[in-house]
Amino acid sequence: MNNRVNKYLFDMKVAMESINEFVTDIDFGGFKANKLIRSAVERQLEIIGESVKRIERTGEVVPIENARQIVAFRNILVHEYERLEEEIVWMIVKKNVPQLLEEVNRLLGNVVPLFENDSQQ
Repeated sequence: MNNRVNKYLFDMKVAMESINEFVTDIDFGGFKANKLIRSAVERQLEIIGESVKRIERTGEVVPIENARQIVAFRNILVHEYERLEEEIVWMIVKKNVPQLLEEVNRLLGNVVPLFENDSQQ
């Protein structure tokens, strides 16, 4: 994978780890009641969707399951925010984000950091 793709995957990883941090110790009721947390989670979901979109634009084949749905949800967050339902966001946070984080960690696990290459020369 090229460096741009790796950067987008890393951005996704950071966004998902941030989401997990934001929702630690809260349930759906706490999520729904806290506008700050909802906004923070939604922003990170936008970053994830934008990163997937940018990966697709590189033309490199990166096996991200549900890539089209991720980008479509990003478009709803950005352009059709009035359609957003907190229950769907919460389901994505609890079900899809952990699965995607595993995928991204696997993809990044196949990447040799640049500094390791430098030290072998």
